[in-house]
Amino acid sequence: MVLNTSEVAKLLNLSTRQVQYLVDKGEIAPLKKFHRYYIFDKEQIVNYKTQRDERDK
Repeated sequence: MVLNTSEVAKLLNLSTRQVQYLVDKGEIAPLKKFHRYYIFDKEQIVNYKTQRDERDK
C-alpha cells in the first residue's frame, strides 16, 4: 500500500512540511516523486514510526 505526503503526516502526527524535512534529511525515502508530490511505502513509514516511538521513550 502507498501513502501520499498528507497521509504520512497524519500517521506520524506531523505537518506536511515536517514530512518534507524528514525526506530532505534522508530519514524517510519516498518511492516516487511527482513534481512536488511524494508517494511513500506504508510499511516503511510504519517501521519508521515504530523506531521513532521506541527511541523517544
